[in-house]
Amino acid sequence: MKAITIFGIILFLATGIYGQSNSLKKAHDYFAKGEYELAFLKYDKSIKKKNQPYFEEIYFNMAECKRILYDTIIWSYYRNCINYQYYQDSLQRINSYRRIAFSYYYMSEYESAMLWFKRLKSIEQLDSNEIRVYKHTIIKFDSINALKNCNQFFKTRIGIEITEDIKEINCIELYSLNYQMAFYCNQKTLTKIVNKLDLEQDTLHYIYFGTEYLWWQYSELESMKVVYRTKRYPNTHGGGPWIEIHYNKGISKLFIIRYDL
Repeated sequence: MKAITIFGIILFLATGIYGQSNSLKKAHDYFAKGEYELAFLKYDKSIKKKNQPYFEEIYFNMAECKRILYDTIIWSYYRNCINYQYYQDSLQRINSYRRIAFSYYYMSEYESAMLWFKRLKSIEQLDSNEIRVYKHTIIKFDSINALKNCNQFFKTRIGIEITEDIKEINCIELYSLNYQMAFYCNQKTLTKIVNKLDLEQDTLHYIYFGTEYLWWQYSELESMKVVYRTKRYPNTHGGGPWIEIHYNKGISKLFIIRYDL
């Protein structure tokens, strides 16, 4: 919050006060002093035709007042900030790009936020807070994208619909159609998957660990007793491919891997 507060003060100082109404000047004063409730009221009164060139800044600072005071995101204010984008010189352009990047970020529209942070980065060096938020934006975008991809990957590889009990799907596609996937599900879904993939309960107690990821830890696999794997028919080639499932009853987490030997 402190970084964003400083960000707001910088915007105020950089924008200047020429041509602004008295209520808008007073709003900036209150905002700079950290008196956000009073600042919000003054900004609200300053939404009039005379101040239209400053609407982008007004709506952004109104949104920031609410965010800082009540830890809440008022989408309409950030959206209005974007809709009223306005700048006449290079300094105003920098501040405009910055406001829009943060607006998209707070609305969780990470792809657009990335675009505007890149635009800002092309004309101005990012400060430490902006770098932190930009990196977080990329992480959030990648995680959401990965989730969408893993949902589709699940449907394609497992061959069943995603029910309400299936949560937090993580996946990685490897060479030659091999993959690793982990997610939470109940035992009814476990049985459905075992039947769909034509697996049998393990009697060899051999574990193929695969590659370790944050969501695929060897320490978790070692402690599991419920293991299913590809049935060994007389004509099955010894090298695979094999499918193996590990299921942790305690936390209802399933690990599935397809591999070749």
